[in-house]
Amino acid sequence: VDHREPEALTALLSKHPDINVESVSLPLADIAVEDSDGNLLLIERKRCDASSGKTDFEVSIQDDGRLFDQSERLKMAVGASDKQIIPIIMIEGDVYANSTTMLCQQIDGAVSFLSAIQRVSVLNTYNLNHSAYLIAKLASHFDGGLYAPVSLHKAKPKAMFEQQRYILEALPGVSSKAAELLLEKFGTIRNVMSASKEQLLSVKGIGPKKVAALDELLNG
Repeated sequence: VDHREPEALTALLSKHPDINVESVSLPLADIAVEDSDGNLLLIERKRCDASSGKTDFEVSIQDDGRLFDQSERLKMAVGASDKQIIPIIMIEGDVYANSTTMLCQQIDGAVSFLSAIQRVSVLNTYNLNHSAYLIAKLASHFDGGLYAPVSLHKAKPKAMFEQQRYILEALPGVSSKAAELLLEKFGTIRNVMSASKEQLLSVKGIGPKKVAALDELLNG
């Protein structure tokens, strides 16, 4: 998290047991999430809270134009890196209700430019608490995929169930969730391997393509 961001944001993120937060001077974006492979999720946060003057979002467009400079630099970083970089603009607060100097059409134009021209995702949050929650959710999905915990192939499993799931995850098309469902249905790896096509198809998330791939692997 960039050192200029509020301490409250760092404090909220630090409450998550699986998140390590560092306050640093970031050359790009306000929040940078790095996965184990060095890929980056870069988040530029713009406040749109109710106040007597312009919002941070308006100032960054009308006064110094830094928002479009920042989005251009994010776009360039994506093209210049040999790692995966996902750029996001996070608008915190009601940008339409709290903007004092920009029309709805102007706001839409700015968001459209960021999304369609700069190819930067634009996400909206209600407040700082919501921003912290969404950042944590983005970090979880970015580093570990859809399901939690992350793939067991990143760590040696200990419990018997986890060891069984670990082995099944190595099969073609079998996700962590699918491995759990297979074990819940059949109980053991041996039973999974000896199950008929009809029995496998009865498991939610296991379709004909996955069954065909498993059959080819086991019997091909």
